[in-house]
Amino acid sequence: METSGFGYLVGSVAPEVLIRTVLDSWRSGGHSGWIVPLEGGSTRLKLTLERLDGLDHHDWLQELGIEYGGREKVVDAVADVVLRSEAAAAEAVALAQWVRENGKIGE
Repeated sequence: METSGFGYLVGSVAPEVLIRTVLDSWRSGGHSGWIVPLEGGSTRLKLTLERLDGLDHHDWLQELGIEYGGREKVVDAVADVVLRSEAAAAEAVALAQWVRENGKIGE
């Protein structure tokens, strides 16, 4: 089977899983210094995360994006808290490097 047209992201888990894990930790009291930069602040985010519990990680991020006006807005807002983890930061650097080397951006 020819697989040259397929690629896989680097990292130990899907980016959606990483974001969800960090936000679940935050909701449980971790990352207490993080100030939520999304409309409605921490109260709205906590209520939204509770409502989205149980969704598949792809659907979860999609619905979170709908709540806040786009996935890009959500990812941008949570990047600071996600990258506080050395392991997550290392995976982010590896992903960026992989995209630079293997991505077909602009083609």
